[in-house]
Amino acid sequence: MRHRATWGLSAVVLLTVAMLPAGTEDGATIDVRSLGAIGDGQADDTDAFDRALALGREQHKPVMVSVGQYRLTRAIRLEEQCLTGVACGGWPADSMPMPVLRIDHTDSPGVVLDAHASLLDLAILYPEGTQFPEEGGPPAVSLEGQGPTISRVRIQYPYDGIMTAPGAFPGRARLSDIFIVSPKRDGVYLTKSLDVSQLRNIEVWCNVGLSTGAGFRFGRNDDCQCSDLFAFQCQVGFEFDPDEDPGPGGGTFYGSLTNCSTDACSLGYVVRGNHRLNVANSDLVDHHASLDVDGEQASVRLTGCWIQTNGAPAIRVTRAANVSVANSLFTRAFAADFPYVEAAACGSLIVTGCQFRPLSRGIELGEGVQRAVVVHNVFESDQPAIVDRMGPDAKRILEPNVEG
Repeated sequence: MRHRATWGLSAVVLLTVAMLPAGTEDGATIDVRSLGAIGDGQADDTDAFDRALALGREQHKPVMVSVGQYRLTRAIRLEEQCLTGVACGGWPADSMPMPVLRIDHTDSPGVVLDAHASLLDLAILYPEGTQFPEEGGPPAVSLEGQGPTISRVRIQYPYDGIMTAPGAFPGRARLSDIFIVSPKRDGVYLTKSLDVSQLRNIEVWCNVGLSTGAGFRFGRNDDCQCSDLFAFQCQVGFEFDPDEDPGPGGGTFYGSLTNCSTDACSLGYVVRGNHRLNVANSDLVDHHASLDVDGEQASVRLTGCWIQTNGAPAIRVTRAANVSVANSLFTRAFAADFPYVEAAACGSLIVTGCQFRPLSRGIELGEGVQRAVVVHNVFESDQPAIVDRMGPDAKRILEPNVEG
């Protein structure tokens, strides 16, 4: 009886395989090769991807990309579906052990993610030396709908890496485990995400020189949660700007950034506008200011950070509602004729529990600072620890501190 039962099960399996629709490999996925993709880096595989994605939408199945290099000559679009590669290795920092989408056009994005689309386990490659339009190139990945997911993806030599499309609202975006190599301008630009989005373990690594933009650029994001982001040799590590698109849904950023660090960037965090952000446990090693704030109602809290800059104040506050810096270390690689903290105008400035190494002045408080609390800090330099130029009506507590 057991033999007959086993035979019966095998017959059912064989019959099921024989009845699979065209374009499927195991009934659960659509294989782009079964729809005509070659994957040799030379043949144009765009039509095959379009067929596979159309079939995937029709049958509600993910589209699978096996190992190879697939040349695309126009944008491919995902909508309420998943395009996934075959994972053949770990974190793709030094090689590309996954299928590669070779983008061979510069007049449209490489991949468009419409509503509820996922891009997984793939590399997106622009050939080194690609000539982008002078007025700006399209992104490797364009976010054009709600709920996009991108994970375990490498993007190399794009104009922009991952960008919100004008007029789009990519709320609840999930971006994780992404390595972006030498974008010409921005690595990631997320805006008009009107609900909680999460960014985790993303590196923007400009190993061939400074980018012209930001590693991470944000417009309006509601309660955005960022962790383990890293910008190397970008013009700006993290930039917070008003939305470029003036249409509905514009506004400011509020959220938290933990272990979101910069290295060898010209500027670290740049806040332009009335954004609200909390930055914790981050290493900011920059050529110029590591935190540059200019927003009348801006609110920034910095906690537990290592801050090293050389060519400017480490923290420069032109305008802000409130700035708080706690339990952080300030240092320089060599002597500089700038204070570590320079505040021109601020509703409330709090600096507490910080260590200021030698080679620079400590804190300079301008006449536009209305309230200041600078206490329980250690100033190791023989230069002035606190320079107070606040107005006579300003409120201040400037001791106790340890100096010398």
